[in-house]
Amino acid sequence: MLHVQLLDPVTVNEQDAIGKLGVNLIHGAFYDFERPEKLIAGLLDGLTRDRIEVDVIKFSGPAFGSVDHRLMSLKLIEHGLTDVAMFTAAGEPIQPSEALMGKPVLIERGSFRPVTNVTIEMMDRALAQVQRDAEIGSRDFLVVMEMTTRRLTDGGAIEPADFLARADTLSALGKMVMITNYQRFHEVVEYLRNYTSDWIVMAVGMPLLIKLFDEKYYTDLDGGILEAAGRLFKGRVKLYVYPMKAAAGSEVSGVESLEFPAKLQHLGDYLIDNQFIEPITDAKTAQLQFSPRDVLARIERGDPSWEQMVPPPVAELIKSRNLFGYHPL
Repeated sequence: MLHVQLLDPVTVNEQDAIGKLGVNLIHGAFYDFERPEKLIAGLLDGLTRDRIEVDVIKFSGPAFGSVDHRLMSLKLIEHGLTDVAMFTAAGEPIQPSEALMGKPVLIERGSFRPVTNVTIEMMDRALAQVQRDAEIGSRDFLVVMEMTTRRLTDGGAIEPADFLARADTLSALGKMVMITNYQRFHEVVEYLRNYTSDWIVMAVGMPLLIKLFDEKYYTDLDGGILEAAGRLFKGRVKLYVYPMKAAAGSEVSGVESLEFPAKLQHLGDYLIDNQFIEPITDAKTAQLQFSPRDVLARIERGDPSWEQMVPPPVAELIKSRNLFGYHPL
């Protein structure tokens, strides 16, 4: 089962594209059914991405009993058929437009390797805050955890087992997952704007906010960081920012103490003063200094303290399946 968006501006060309896609499907069914990834890669034979987009694929029947649909969603992005795929906490692929249409969205970007107490606390506090935000008003937000393929790899191929470990831990917490091919925040917002004009709230940590004001990420934009900011905050958009603590015993720093690069100070002040960027209040600070990378290092070296730094369902899953390099002593 596929969900396909036809992008040709002329109807007869759309007919040609869907015909070629049908031929590719028939070929895949006969010759590549034992290799679902190759079947996916072959869907674009004779076609280009500016003609079609496939953002959902679902295999069913006895021939595909061992197929993991979450991994197939990732393969759609890897093979260039789409920039975004989504699946439910149960691992079922879902059409993004169906999930997002007309809804307010609360989204947290991360590597989730692994998902930590701070990760979940950030989302929980952001959700509580958004529901009492007088400007936004009470709304039933769609809560999404987003993994970008740019953070699933350090330049090499994406490791399927590692990706599924992250997906499994988010699933254990009942979280809907969005996979994207977007590195920059404004690209995510622009995608969501295809389906909703309602509020988009992004929960981020201070380290990520600091990177947001690094001009090296916007050298390909004619308007640089100013253009990126305009595209990010177009419409009803806010960033909720969780504080950070550099090391054990150090002071907690938040938005109010952030020092922007001198030439960007006015831009930062403008975004904060006009509440495009707001601090997340009531943050728990006990484990702020421990990043997912720190927790991962403890798992890999067998330091049992990591178990106190992740939600209990995640700890149980990591130990029962030996995820993220865990090995029982």
